[in-house]
Amino acid sequence: MLKVSQNQKEMRHPMTTILELAPILQTLLTETADELARTTGFIQRQRKVTGAKFVQTLVFSHMAHPMATYRQIHQRAVELEQNVTIQALDKRLNQTVTATFLAAMVDAALTQAVIGEKGTAILKGFKGVYITDGSIVRFGNQRLKIGAMLEVQQGTLHLCLTEASVNDQCLPHLLPQAEAGQLHLRDLGFFTLKTFAQWNSTGVYWLSRHKLQAKRYRAGDGQEITLDQLPTDQPFNIAVQVGAKRVAAYLVGQLTPPEAVAKRQKRQRRDAQREQAPISEARQRFSAWTLYLTNIPDLAFEQAHTLARVRWQIELLFKLWKHHGALEKSPSGLAERNRCLSYAKLLGVILQHWILIVTGWHDDQQSWVYNTGLIRDETAVLQDGLANLAVLVNCLRNLAVAFSNAFRLSKRGNGGLTFQLLHT
Repeated sequence: MLKVSQNQKEMRHPMTTILELAPILQTLLTETADELARTTGFIQRQRKVTGAKFVQTLVFSHMAHPMATYRQIHQRAVELEQNVTIQALDKRLNQTVTATFLAAMVDAALTQAVIGEKGTAILKGFKGVYITDGSIVRFGNQRLKIGAMLEVQQGTLHLCLTEASVNDQCLPHLLPQAEAGQLHLRDLGFFTLKTFAQWNSTGVYWLSRHKLQAKRYRAGDGQEITLDQLPTDQPFNIAVQVGAKRVAAYLVGQLTPPEAVAKRQKRQRRDAQREQAPISEARQRFSAWTLYLTNIPDLAFEQAHTLARVRWQIELLFKLWKHHGALEKSPSGLAERNRCLSYAKLLGVILQHWILIVTGWHDDQQSWVYNTGLIRDETAVLQDGLANLAVLVNCLRNLAVAFSNAFRLSKRGNGGLTFQLLHT
């Protein structure tokens, strides 16, 4: 178990209960949907299709069937008592105003703060453990980047949508700013010494992989530390200063086993071949080490290495959305229609995430893929619950029970899964 300074008290965000989530879902998919349908111009006068029913049709049909056909979407519309034809739905999905309306629905969802019960026991002394990353998605003929900041203990998720060309280092400025007591796990795409220096002064904890170009200096005498000067016989934690501004940090690392080095260098050769760029001698030498920079004192290498692996959780979340939620896929070949469906699917995976964190996030041995399948099976009940809050609450409670008895990730003999490492 990792410990932090003695004066760092355990901090906990209030969790969202099932009784609180149910009205959030109901209001978003009814009152908010009808209001945004009018303000965006999707609904200009009273029609058979309402904003709320249209959103519910798309969201629940794709939550149930990520690659829903027009017949399946139309069947969902019929269940919602919308007397419309497949052709009428098709016409709606080919209008720019529809995409504008659905994008506004996504924005409305992102204003909600849904927080799960305290999850794994890792790093109890921190005010949340945060991972930030970005992923390119195709919405019709438009490529966008989803910036995501996931708090892994309670599941809180913040998202932003930008142009695909926006640099990853700009994403944190579009998401909530770090607060004192939080721990932020950074990958090389978000390695910024200016940010680390600011966090040092404001009480934010951080850990990042070491960037090749970042020079290291001894904290005592200011002399540069080369790779040849690092201990080769055991893991180490050395107080250092990094970069021209001499940002205070701890260098945590060890010499990498030969078999792992061989795998790294194989990936480097593959990447170099794809990019048609040679591998520098400095990079080859650097690949023999596993190095992290952090401002957490007394952090052991194994602890740092486990924390670095926690970053993989956000990659699994993107995979859940893209592969299992078919976020970028559509049976249609029309760009505007695909754009509309992508926004509807994104809204669906956000709602799906809310349900996951309120009903089962605290159990880190559960399978996201399996549990989303259980949610998929209950979409008809969730849909009916929008008209009857008691039905919706009961459905969420039943899902919580189902999750507690559902398939669990199998432990590996070598303790290789992240949830196993976090409890060692």
